[in-house]
This record gives sequence, structure tokens and C-alpha cells, in this order.
Amino acid sequence: MENQRGIGLEIEYQIVDIDTNKPVSKIQNIPSIVYIQNQIQNRFSSHAANVHAEQLSILCEIVSDVKDTMVQSYFQISEIANIIDQKILSNFNLKLLPNPVVNSNFEIVPASLDPNSRSFQLFNQWGADQILKTAICSMQINDSYVMPVYIGADDQVNHLLKFFRVYQENISKYLTLNTTQTFQNQNRIQISEDLLWNVKHVSFEYYGFEKNDLMIPTKVETNTDILKWMLAHNQIHVPENKLLHIETETILKSISPKNIHGHLKVKYDPKDLYNTWILEHRFLDASTSLENAQRFHEVFYHDLEIS
Repeated sequence: MENQRGIGLEIEYQIVDIDTNKPVSKIQNIPSIVYIQNQIQNRFSSHAANVHAEQLSILCEIVSDVKDTMVQSYFQISEIANIIDQKILSNFNLKLLPNPVVNSNFEIVPASLDPNSRSFQLFNQWGADQILKTAICSMQINDSYVMPVYIGADDQVNHLLKFFRVYQENISKYLTLNTTQTFQNQNRIQISEDLLWNVKHVSFEYYGFEKNDLMIPTKVETNTDILKWMLAHNQIHVPENKLLHIETETILKSISPKNIHGHLKVKYDPKDLYNTWILEHRFLDASTSLENAQRFHEVFYHDLEIS
């Protein structure tokens, strides 16, 4: 996301065989996403920054630039997805598929074979059983319109408190907007919860959280509660007696927003808190439906207004 106010979308896809919808892990003997990124860089370089890898080679994330409207963001992603499908993947009888979960087993290959890459390192740290649980996809809405211009850490976190409360009160309603596709009898959110709990349970328990607090904390009453949740996702342990005496700005600068994987996520630059802040809604199942994204956005704004 660029440093400007607006709306952006992210859509994650599986790279699959056209006939079977089975995920394909390698193209010409390299990770599938690496092949796509190489082709985009060499042939359609203006889109290179919009095509991202996740942890597994079968996943391709396409992100829009920051746009004035959601419609503009959506059509930019659609254009890039069509290029990948028609100009790159069709040569191998492959396509991008926006399913929230995989439909069959596949060869588990990291998104990069570079030993210095995050995907390769996590593959070795977590093992194949855990990495498999990252084979999930969603549509994410990035909204900086709803975020105030930064004027201070405490005020900013206090503003976030309202978002958390709206989610707490309405999460059941929001989740009804999702599909219920499953892999190994789990939907995308259940798979996420299992992965996060296995990887981060020590940190969540340190702050008194339980498994059902992973995606959205069940009880948030103060700014400190939000900071604890963000610290838990970052696996940073600060004793209670010290946490209460550390300035909020210092805590925000110690956190990497990329490590927070809940139903909502706050994006900001820890090195410069005065850059644009973004609220990311993360729970929508993989979809290429502009109507689904718009409907959720309208519902959330309505709930925020009346809260």
C-alpha cells in the first residue's frame, strides 16, 4: 500500500490445473509463484509490485494500488489476474482460482527456495504439517479513509478500540458473508486458528488470552488490551508491571503489523508513525465478487456509525 489515503484490495488465489482444480506447486521445475513473478517482471513489469508470494508456492496474491474507490481497486486486480491467466498460465493448462481453501492434496513447496527468504525459513521452522495450513485464501479490504491522521499514539490506539468493539459486537453477522468451503473438514478460519495457536499459543497465554481470542480478542476494554493482543501476535513478552509504564508510542514502534493475523489488522510504519495508517479487514473468504466486498464495507461503516 502506498503512503496515501484511499481504498485498496488484496485477493489471494491458488494456482491450479484447469481441468482438475488441483494446486500445482512447480512450473518448469521452479515454485509456481516464482515462475509467475519472473514472467511478470520480464514481460509486464509495470505490474511487478502488485504480484506477491505467500508461504506456499501454489498461492498468488494480487494487490491493487491505493485508489479513490473500491471499484477502481477491483478492476486493477481483475486486469492483472487476466494477464496472468491468459498470457502466462494458459500455456501450462493452469489458472488462478480464488477458493478459500484447497480442494485436494498437493506437493508442499515453499514460495521461494532462497534459504534467506521468509517462506523458506518458516517452512523449515514449522514443518510441512503447519505450512500446509497456510494454504488458505481471502479477499482483504484496506481502508485508510476510516483512519484518522496520526496525532499521537494514545489517541490512535483509542480510535482502534472502537473498531475492535464493533467487530466484537458484530462478528457473527460479518462471518455470514463468508462461504463455508472446507479442507479436511475445516473452513479457512478454523485452519487459521489452528495454525496461529500452534505457533503463538505461548505468547497468547502469556497475556491471558485463549484460542478464541486469536482472530479477535473476546474482551477489549482498554488501550492496553489492544496492545497486549498486538504484542502476542508479534510474540513479544512484556511483564504487566513494565507494560503499564512503557509509552504507547514505544510499544507501537516495537511491533511489526505484518505479524498480526486477525479478522482485522492495522497497518502502519513503525519507523514513522505519522505515515498513513490503514485498517485492513482480513476475514472475507477468497472471492472475486466486488459486490461481496462492497456489501461488507457498507455494513461495517453502518455499524461503526451507530456504535
